[in-house]
Amino acid sequence: MTFGKTKSKKSDGLVKVPDTGDVYIRLFSNPDYIHCVGSDKLTVPDKIICGVENLPDEETDPSLFSRFCLAQSLAKRFSLNLHQIKIKRTRTKGELQPPCVYIDGRKTDIDISLSHDGRFVAYAVTFLNKKNSIL
Repeated sequence: MTFGKTKSKKSDGLVKVPDTGDVYIRLFSNPDYIHCVGSDKLTVPDKIICGVENLPDEETDPSLFSRFCLAQSLAKRFSLNLHQIKIKRTRTKGELQPPCVYIDGRKTDIDISLSHDGRFVAYAVTFLNKKNSIL
């Protein structure tokens, strides 16, 4: 698997959490970073689409850039125009909610995760109930 421009090694594993259950993980690594996704179901890691990118420069907002990278990945995968996809966070009762994917202004139930640290941004997305469909 390649994230950004660097080839990554993939490893699968299991984390046992006492009194909670198992977490199935997929770890991607290369000399620059380690990226890990996990799930409470064994089959889910095969359904997760993820990516890691370098921030283009220090002035780039990592939160906005991670959303852009995710939107770009979704647009490519589903042959959509990038401008049809928005990743937004809304407030409910004053509390900022997790980001959601909107296609043509309609909220989807695509499950996403975004993160950033240092010079890297990462995203993960899965379509557990949609059979790789977005609407």
